[in-house]
Amino acid sequence: MDQPADLSLIIVNWNARQRLGECLASVEHQVRGPPPETWVVDNGSTDGSVELVEVQFPWAKLLVNRENLGFARANNQALSLAQGRYVLFLNPDTQLLPEALSILTRFLDHHPRTGAVGPQILSPEGRIQPSCRRFPTLSTVFWEATALDRAFPRHRLLGRYLMGDWDHQTLRRVDQPMGACLMVRRAALDQVGPFDERFFLFFEEVDLCRRLKWAGWDIYFVPQAQIIHYGGESIRQNYWRTAWLFHSSRYKYFRKHFGWGQEWLVRVLMVASFPWQLLLRIGLVLSRPMQADKIARHFSTVLVQLVAALWPG
Repeated sequence: MDQPADLSLIIVNWNARQRLGECLASVEHQVRGPPPETWVVDNGSTDGSVELVEVQFPWAKLLVNRENLGFARANNQALSLAQGRYVLFLNPDTQLLPEALSILTRFLDHHPRTGAVGPQILSPEGRIQPSCRRFPTLSTVFWEATALDRAFPRHRLLGRYLMGDWDHQTLRRVDQPMGACLMVRRAALDQVGPFDERFFLFFEEVDLCRRLKWAGWDIYFVPQAQIIHYGGESIRQNYWRTAWLFHSSRYKYFRKHFGWGQEWLVRVLMVASFPWQLLLRIGLVLSRPMQADKIARHFSTVLVQLVAALWPG
C-alpha cells in the first residue's frame, strides 16, 4: 500500500524494548516507501529502548524523558509536534497487521463526522480481544463490585459495560475503543483538546472519547483493520502501582464527569464490597491449584482496591 497521507503515529514507551522494536517493524511493513510520521516518546526507560530506536529505526522521531511522565502527558508532548491530519495513538506492545493503517484512514476519509476509530484487536494466538466499552456509570461499578458482570458477562444489563453481548466482529458505533490503538481526527482533537494530564495512566482515553461524543463526533469500531496486542508490559513491571493507578484514575474520572458526590459513592461502594471481594478470592484460590505469587496477587488486588478507596485525592 502507499503511505497514508497526513497520518502521524505516537507511541509512548516505558521499558518495552523488544515489543517496541516489533511494533515499529510492523509500521515499516504497512507502507511502500518511507513510513508515516512516527513519534516515539520514551518515558525514562532503562532497558535500551532509546538506543534501539536510534540505531534500528532512525526514521522515527524520538522524544526522551528522564522520568516516567505518564501516558497522557507523554502523548501530548508528541501531539503538540505532530503534523498529521489523523493521529494514531499506539501502544508499543502491539503489531499492526497488513492494511490496518489504510483501512482506518480510509474510513475517516469517507466519514467526516467520525472523530475516532479503533481496530479489531487480536491476542498473539489470534483470538479476538474484546476491546470496546460503554462509558462507565455508577451501575457498572456496582455490577463489577458484586462480580455479577463476571458471572453473567453476556447479560444485556449486567454485561453492558464490557459489551459482553457483542462478538466484536461487526462494524459498529461505540463509546470507547481501547486506547492501545486509537486513531483520532486532528480537527476533533483541536476542538475538544488533548489528553487530560490529570490521568497518569488509565481512563485518559475514556475521558477523551467522552469529550468527543459530547462535541458531536461519532466513534467507530472497524473490524476490517486488525492489530495484535500482547498486553501487560507495564503491568508486569510494577503490578501494585498499576493497580493503584487504575483505581485512582477511575475516581478522577467520576469526579470530573459526575461530581464529588458520585466519586464518593463509588468509593463507598468499593469499601463496602471488600468482604465480598475477599470471599470471592478465597473461593477462587481454594477451587484450583495456584502458584504462590498468583495467590498473593489475588489478595493484594483486593487490598489495593480498599486502600485506594479510602485514600483521598
